[in-house]
Amino acid sequence: MQTLVDVGIYSSEHHRGGPHHQGGGAEELGRGDIRGVGGGGDGIRGHVTAKILAKVIEYCKKHVQFSGEKDEYAFYKDNEKEKETKDWDKSFMDVDQDMLFDIILAANDLNIKGLLDLSCSTVADMMRGKNPEEIRALFNIKNDYTNPEEEEEVRQENRWDFE
Repeated sequence: MQTLVDVGIYSSEHHRGGPHHQGGGAEELGRGDIRGVGGGGDGIRGHVTAKILAKVIEYCKKHVQFSGEKDEYAFYKDNEKEKETKDWDKSFMDVDQDMLFDIILAANDLNIKGLLDLSCSTVADMMRGKNPEEIRALFNIKNDYTNPEEEEEVRQENRWDFE
């Protein structure tokens, strides 16, 4: 028997998210560090905006719909649902970098392992096959080495990592 659970989570802007979730969905959302605004808390730890909270809730609802079970990976055991789920996940992660990194932070803060795995895997896929310079450009990372000789020395010491 499934029951409706009023999750009552709030974004950093005090927008309420997730009016009601059935069964495992509440557990998916409720495993992290969540505090209610009305009870003197300060919302979700960190600065999860309403836009990001809506994405997190969308993910949780869809994955509960896919699985219908408490095991957040159960849907991968059913080959028919596996392709549909993976396609939906890929489409869901088709967001700009800022939103992607905000989703990672929110998934971590809320302890939603499936979403954290998916979003981190998306970042790893973005980096796959790229050299350090391309990765720096992709993520707008400043090169720590001001001296080209210093960078070359590190490359020689860690040659195995650059092959």
